[in-house]
Parts: sequence; C-alpha cells; structure tokens
Amino acid sequence: MLDRVAFERDIRNLEAFGHRGSATQNEREAAKYLLGRLHENGLTNARIEPFYGMRSLPGTVLWHLAIGFVGLLLFEISPWITIVAGVATVLSFCLEQNCRGVWLSRALPHFPSANVVATIPAANRKRRVVLLAHYDTQRTGLIWVLYRYLCSIYWFTPAIMKASMTIVTASFGAQVILGIIAVAGLEGEWFWYAQRLLQVVYVGTIFFFAEWLFHSHVPGAGDNATGSAAIMTMASAWQENPHDDVELMIVFTGCEEAGMLGAEQWTLQHAAEIEATPTLFLNMDNLGFGPPRFLGNEAPNCGGIVSYPKPLLKLAEEVAREAGLADAGPHAVPAATDGLPLLTHGMQGLTIISFSHHGFMPNYHRMQDTTANLDFDAAWAATEFGWRVCGRLAEL
Repeated sequence: MLDRVAFERDIRNLEAFGHRGSATQNEREAAKYLLGRLHENGLTNARIEPFYGMRSLPGTVLWHLAIGFVGLLLFEISPWITIVAGVATVLSFCLEQNCRGVWLSRALPHFPSANVVATIPAANRKRRVVLLAHYDTQRTGLIWVLYRYLCSIYWFTPAIMKASMTIVTASFGAQVILGIIAVAGLEGEWFWYAQRLLQVVYVGTIFFFAEWLFHSHVPGAGDNATGSAAIMTMASAWQENPHDDVELMIVFTGCEEAGMLGAEQWTLQHAAEIEATPTLFLNMDNLGFGPPRFLGNEAPNCGGIVSYPKPLLKLAEEVAREAGLADAGPHAVPAATDGLPLLTHGMQGLTIISFSHHGFMPNYHRMQDTTANLDFDAAWAATEFGWRVCGRLAEL
C-alpha cells in the first residue's frame, strides 16, 4: 500500500535543503538523504553512482551563443569563419540538447554529481522496470516568467514546433546562410541590415540566458521533490508485494536540469544490463502542478520530437480511463524530461507529469515552487496513477 504520510514527508525534507542545484553541494547532500531513505527501507544494495556534470543549462547555451556570436563578428575577416562557427554551434547544440553526448560543452568546467540507484531483485528475473525521477532543481529567471504565459501558446502548436530554444538554433542557422551568401558574392544593400539584425538577436538572446544563469536555484517542491517522493513510495509498496519475475530498479538522477545529464550517464553506464534483460521505465516529473498526465512525445530544446512507444501509450490510456482521469494524454510540452535520453538510447517507457489547462504550470522553475504552493492532493493522484501504470508495466 502506498504511504502518503511518508510521501509528503519526503517532499518537505527535500524542500528543506533550500535548493538542490545541479552539481552543487546541496544536490550532493540531497543524494545522501535519498540514499539514507533507501537504506531505511531495507535496500542495502542502494548506492551512489558518481559522474561529472554541469551546474546549469543556461551556461551551456551561453557557451554556444558566445562561439556563434564571435564567429559572426569575425565576418569581415572571413565569412568562412562565420560559416564554420555557425555549423559547429548548431550541430553541437542540437546533439547535446537531444542527449547525443557532450560536444562543445566539453570545454566547460564539470563538477561532481551523482545518481542514486537501488534494486529490488527478482527470484526469477525475466523483466525489469525502472522507476526514474530527478532530484536536482533549476535556476529561476525572467525566462521562466515568460514561459509561464508562453506555454499556453505552445500548447496549440504541433509537437514538432514545441522546441523552446528555436531562436538559438535559428541564430546559428542564419549566420551560416549569411556566410554562404557572402562567399557566393550575392550580397545586396540589405545584407548589412541583415547582419546587424542578427547581431541584435544574438545580444538579446545572450541577455536572457545570462540573466537566467545568475539567478538563484528554486526550492523545487513540485519539480521534482514530488517525483522523487513518488518513486520512493512506489518502491516501498513494491517491497510488500514483489514480482517473482520482475526486477525493480530505482534511479534518482542528478543534473537533469543541466540537460538530463544524470539520466544519460545512467543509461550509458548500464547499457549492457539493459540490453541483456527486457527493460521498461517509468519517469515521474513535475507532479502537483495540476491533474495527472502522461507524455506522448518528448520535445527537446531544438531538433525534432521523440515519440513514446504506441503500445505503452495505449496502456497508459487504459489505466487513465480505469482511474477516471480526464484528458490524461498523450501530451507534449515545450520542455524535455529524463525520458528523452532513455528513449534516445533505445529504451521504452512512459513519463507521468502534471499541469493544468493548456499546459499551464504556475510555479514551474520559480521561487514559488514550495510546499506552501503545492497541490498535495494532485501530486498524490499522480503517484497513484504512476503506481497503477507501474503494475501494468510489470505484467507485460
């Protein structure tokens, strides 16, 4: 049976760290807390799996913008510099945002982070279910005030157009086009104005990301103390009635807010055992912002969408219908979750989140994301929905 008292206690205890910023000391202390909770629940194999991550997503974006902008400013020396800088940045940025490795950002400082992992073994293991939730928190900033209102506009766009950093990739692409035009000798009177306009766009974009970079980390009650508490609660309930042929793995990921780095690292580190045993995942993220929902697609910050498997979406629809949930999904939102790197690397699974009408999440990545503003009933409803889905995944 799911324990709501323990669920709410874990949320409050995680919020009490003040923040759990990616690759910060607070994140490491939160990892120790989660490890201790797993040990309390009798999971003696629980462990910390360290890796080196980054402290902020805006830092990686700004690094790409800086390289692209310098390339644009060096146009007068050689348009080829502009072209090369634009191609390098757009390729690196899209690959990194789609969890295809670390490219230009490899030159940035990396800091200690960790995933917290435990396993409930099966006597006759034939399958594996992975419960996944990130425990780190994002920085706030003006960009998230705008996002609060823009998300309703994104709601009405096709999934492939939900990439929230299109302006960044468009800037890189525009400078490549300008460089090619110059090399081909096709400049006209308009060309000078196009250059200046692109420079203005760069400066404005850099301002927004720099403003985000230097803001405080949020307390993260909804995003994602709720998801962490949910999978802790589900793991405890699983121990009471384990499946003889299904292994349950619990994974708390670090550095999700810096680009899903923890989930990507975990997937790569465990690739062999994932390949050896049929594995499905259930990712819990952003609960308590509204009714329970599930994603049909992941929308990276740039590039195309990544779809969840149709048979599993049908399963989630059936569970939602049985639970009496309205408009549960499948949905797509203009932000990626830890489901993205797992799907990208060949795993199958589902992601459960929550939001209100038209994707609205009032306290998302804002300092108001506290337990005082959290809808505990909605977060618990999402946990119960996740538990039902977990049970169905175990039966496949």
